[in-house]
Amino acid sequence: MDFRHKNTVSFFDYWLSLPKDDWVPLRSSFHPEDVPALLGNIMIYELFSPAKIKRRLLGSKLDYLENSIGAGGGAADGGSDDAKIFWTVGTQPCAMLILAQQSLKSGMNVIVETLCLPLLGDNEGNGQLIIQKNILDDPKFQPDVATYSVDHNSVLQRDYIDIGAGLPDLQI
Repeated sequence: MDFRHKNTVSFFDYWLSLPKDDWVPLRSSFHPEDVPALLGNIMIYELFSPAKIKRRLLGSKLDYLENSIGAGGGAADGGSDDAKIFWTVGTQPCAMLILAQQSLKSGMNVIVETLCLPLLGDNEGNGQLIIQKNILDDPKFQPDVATYSVDHNSVLQRDYIDIGAGLPDLQI
């Protein structure tokens, strides 16, 4: 998989290094102190059901996002495409890489690379998704519109990554 940001590469390499149970590491195997430089750009969501997905952590560097998953209410609406995608990534399981145009609170648009990876709940608890976002500041990754805010994320590319359990058949 070709990642565009060095932190995405580091995050994926760290996740791959974790001990796994049927392709996916336990939440307890993720130790934030192992990746301190990446923590500010990490979100964690807990998967209760396809209709209930709740944000458990929002990294301190992600407060800049205005209109994105992870900003605002802290939960993905069970009827939304985002909730369906999150649930599928967590239960397939697979990884997902997204390239999207997003708005900053300042109104400026940026291109963000997002990597979403599953974690198993401990002691038969709910599964979780650990998500890392990085702004691509390379000049070749400039948004189409830089002078006004987009109303939502504009997904430019979404790729699912087979971690051993196959790929989902999502029609979204």
